[in-house]
Amino acid sequence: MTFDNSSDVPIIAEIGLNHEGSEQRAIKIMNLASESGVKTVKFQSYNTNRYTSTDNGERFHRLNRYSLSLEAIKRLKFEADKLGLTL
Repeated sequence: MTFDNSSDVPIIAEIGLNHEGSEQRAIKIMNLASESGVKTVKFQSYNTNRYTSTDNGERFHRLNRYSLSLEAIKRLKFEADKLGLTL
């Protein structure tokens, strides 16, 4: 699917947590979004320690697997810039 960017309505690719904690997967998804014609991508980011309690170990570990570090997010911003995407 491709998008026509001549419209005044912005199309934002919601990547969310589909990267499953993988920086490489996030970059691949950003490339696909760029190829489709969108100009903006959006991720969900959070600090697991602030988001949920360690009392529920299973949930904590699941959410922690899907999180990206601040350093990874900075690298994703760099990659987005190279692709001409707003992050």
